[in-house]
Formats: sequence, structure tokens, C-alpha cells
Amino acid sequence: MNGLPCAFHAAQPASRKTGPGETAAGVRFRAFPLAQTLHPHIPAHAPLLLEWVDKATSTVVAAARWHVWNPRNQPYSERPRDEAEARSRHADRWENWPQTIGQRRVIPKLVFPPEGKHTLDLRRHRFPPG
Repeated sequence: MNGLPCAFHAAQPASRKTGPGETAAGVRFRAFPLAQTLHPHIPAHAPLLLEWVDKATSTVVAAARWHVWNPRNQPYSERPRDEAEARSRHADRWENWPQTIGQRRVIPKLVFPPEGKHTLDLRRHRFPPG
């Protein structure tokens, strides 16, 4: 996620949103730089770049970018009229990212704090990494 590893963990079998054998991961990030007084040293992390890396070969096998808002940076003129339009807007925010498929990645080792051991908090790490 934006150059940092995000570990997936087995989802709770009792969850209604996931099926058996599915995994989930959590990410905290800053979507917008709203007020200069609220963490001015943390830049916005959007759009998020998600890369799925094969551990055996350290190569990117799939990649996508997720925009927190309209990817064309245009405000919507009104609220979605119905659920279908809302779903369409949500789908538009996902962008295939074939530019990095096949590239090798060095995955840094991160130590997660106990209170967030299943969540990658991009606000705690230098951006971009390196």
C-alpha cells in the first residue's frame, strides 16, 4: 500500500461480509489536507496504490489505484439519485494500474504497534517510503 507492506489476516468466520477462507486488511490514511492546523506535517496519501506482490518472486502480480473522491478531481453536482448511481461512482474510483505489474518490489519489515497490529497506519510512516 503506497510502498509499504499491508498484511492480510484471516477474516472471522462468523462475519456476514466475508466467506470462508477470505482475508482482510486495514489501512488508515489521510485522504485530504483539510486544515493546516490538523497534522500539517502529514501529507494526503490519496490516491492509494495497491499492489499485490508474489512473495516467492517479489514481483507485482496485480495493481490498482483507489481514489477517495472523483478521479477526475471534479466535484459531483449533486448526491447520487439512487443506489445504482452510488455504486457506479464507487466503481469509478477504482483504477486498474498495469504500469507496475511485473516489477520487483523490496518489501520493508514494519513493526506494528500492539493497538494496531492488524492495521497499516500510513500516517505513522514517512511518505513516500525510502
